[in-house]
Amino acid sequence: MKRFLFFLIFLSLFTACNHDAKENLPIYNFIQKDASFIMHSPDIKDFLTQVSNNPLLSNKIFQAEDIKDKLNFLEFTDSIGETIISFRKTEKEEFDYLLATQGKLKIHLDSIGNKSLETFKAENWQIRHYTINGNSTFISENGSIFLASNSREVLEKSMETKSKAQNGNFQQLFAATDKGKTSVFINNEANTGFEESFEVLHINRDQKLANWSAIDLELEEKAIRFNGIATTAKDSASILNIFKGTGVSRNEIAQITPSSASGFLSFTFNNAEILQETLKKVRKDTIGKDSALISEISEAGLIYMDGNSLLVLKSINIEESVQKMLLKSSGKFGNYRDTEIFTIDKTLEFRRNFSPLIKIENPKYFIRLNNFLIFGNSTTDLQKVIADFQNNNSLSEKAYYQEAMEKLSSESSILLVANGKRFLPLLAKSVSEESKPDVLNMNLENYGIGALQFVQEDDFAHIHGILQATQQTQSANAAPEEIFSIALEAELATQPFFFKNHLTNQLDIAVQDANNTLYLISNKKNIYWKKQLKSRITGKIHEVDLFKNGKFQLAFSTQNSVEVLDRNGNTVKPFPLQYNDPVTQPLSVFDYDNNRKYRFLVTQGDRVYMYNGDGKAVKGFDFSKADSEIINPPKHIRIGTKDYILVPEDSGKINILSRQGDVRVPVSETFDLSGNDWYEYKDRFISTSAAGELISINQQGKVQKENRSLSENHYLNATPKTLVTLSDNILTIEGKKVELDFGLYTEPQIFYVNNRVLISVTDTQAKRVYIFSSNAELLEGFPVYGTSQIDLNNADLDKNLEFVVQGDENTLLLYKI
Repeated sequence: MKRFLFFLIFLSLFTACNHDAKENLPIYNFIQKDASFIMHSPDIKDFLTQVSNNPLLSNKIFQAEDIKDKLNFLEFTDSIGETIISFRKTEKEEFDYLLATQGKLKIHLDSIGNKSLETFKAENWQIRHYTINGNSTFISENGSIFLASNSREVLEKSMETKSKAQNGNFQQLFAATDKGKTSVFINNEANTGFEESFEVLHINRDQKLANWSAIDLELEEKAIRFNGIATTAKDSASILNIFKGTGVSRNEIAQITPSSASGFLSFTFNNAEILQETLKKVRKDTIGKDSALISEISEAGLIYMDGNSLLVLKSINIEESVQKMLLKSSGKFGNYRDTEIFTIDKTLEFRRNFSPLIKIENPKYFIRLNNFLIFGNSTTDLQKVIADFQNNNSLSEKAYYQEAMEKLSSESSILLVANGKRFLPLLAKSVSEESKPDVLNMNLENYGIGALQFVQEDDFAHIHGILQATQQTQSANAAPEEIFSIALEAELATQPFFFKNHLTNQLDIAVQDANNTLYLISNKKNIYWKKQLKSRITGKIHEVDLFKNGKFQLAFSTQNSVEVLDRNGNTVKPFPLQYNDPVTQPLSVFDYDNNRKYRFLVTQGDRVYMYNGDGKAVKGFDFSKADSEIINPPKHIRIGTKDYILVPEDSGKINILSRQGDVRVPVSETFDLSGNDWYEYKDRFISTSAAGELISINQQGKVQKENRSLSENHYLNATPKTLVTLSDNILTIEGKKVELDFGLYTEPQIFYVNNRVLISVTDTQAKRVYIFSSNAELLEGFPVYGTSQIDLNNADLDKNLEFVVQGDENTLLLYKI
């Protein structure tokens, strides 16, 4: 029966058959009094065909084909006009239907293969009993009325007396619906099975939504919409009646709902006092001690996370509400991304004050985000809310959500939002064990968001809903998604780096913490190993293949050594290379011809030492000592077929050397250098002066200077075809300027991955990571939370890119874009 209920519920989300409306016919008198659902259609055969062809309703859980089979006699009849079908739940968790239509219908038996027919009389009616392909149908005609049912008892009962539903709410609804469209009427007072759905949504299952609901249906190219009315008796304790006189306001819980949540439920009201008094009557008790806090609330609801629910309250006086909540707190549980998480050590009376609208366990923790208080029993869920909110990755930021909400009212008494496929596990809890697999396997690939809202007026509520197709919002998939967050034992000391895993062809993550512990972590959050080092890693971690067998090692320098570790964390002999004097610049690794004949260059003050993969000094490299302190790691640049090694000095001299360490490009001029590295750009060597000039040297040593009016503490980065500068808050990418918020920014990074050039900067003050295209356009969904430079690559085997970045002091974050 539950499967059938889902079928009928989703019929109310389906299409309409447009025909000219007709006056009510006597078929209106033939409705089962205790019907749970009633369907009215101007062309039931056409409607059932559309149901059968609809990809959503073709999911097994809806039993659309089963329903069509029970009405299979219609396939062998002539056209059928206006029809009413009423459905009644039986004790066996099945259903009986009664179909009524105007006119005589002839069933063409000649075209039926597996069939049987018997006739008998009841009252003044003749009843024919058809069995067609195993489905039993009882049919009778009296004058101009044609009746059919799967139950002889139901059919005979309909003959004894006209079973017109006398309920005034139903008559009112029936008269108001468009007879040219297929409509579904729901008797909320009947045992429809909605109570189980209420339970999993944490609404008291003893409350009925309304007395009767009616829905008309509309079809758009990429969305299914429905609108209707729900009626409630004046003295009814239904949920919708609770909102009489309370007013409505904007539903804003989506602003803090993670995009990965199953969905959310929102109640709004302008008059909390009336709401409390109504709830008091419904519960037949007194208002709790925390009603003063409730008086400051304009919206309440739930966020459905993976297996848990979070209670949300939106306050119109958040500072005062927080202070009241702190009286119930035993202090801070912790701090996550500058947001405090508080513990709750006293029973929250106000949670009970929202009963029967909300029914959940007493929460243990709460946080504040803007004007919202969020309560839950899982700090992980609360951290997810914080992360998505800070990353602009909440549901309200998604294009598919925004497009769906444009079709609905911005203000409603009740708003339920189902987040596509993520809602299915929650929905599965309301069905039998037998039906759970069918729910979980539903094909919702074409439906990104579903929403149902009620706007309560005096004695009725407007119903609006939509199923939004995802094809309209393909670009929404480009928004970044936080894959995981992992806390290290101490704060991060280096930025994280990707490292090739030759076993999986994916990328792992290497990072060191302040205790000098080096970690290797998978892109699935597993820590492979931790290794204690004697000192801090300087510069980047290089990926090398010393044995030329496709198995990679990590190479890096520390304050007094050069280390090479295999992917298991073991030292590769003859490394490490130990030094008594400090290594003053990060390790440089050259692979001139991409043949894995590596050169390791170590800088100590004004000296450079070059080693091969065996850790031995390279003979024939004659540059050993500069005239002054070396201020950047030696840099290898290849232009055409020529190799150049660039070694800048504190004196302002730039050495451009050959592989052997001889001067290859004589540069007679010295510069007041900015400290930025040297790069190749359009077949020239470029850097900047402290005064903000762009210095350009060709391969013959000719110098050009261009005043770029860069600030004192500017940054430069470049590739052979892309030039990027950051001056104060102005980021310039190939001449295109982007004005950033004022902040403290890291040096711009340039990545070339999957034929895309991407540029990243991080505002360490505001803790925001920005990624731009080569056209200086900010990628969708950015900035996101982060506090360091990033490493960006395709870390797994899918088509999306990932980047890794520091989060909080001791936290590592992995994002997918």
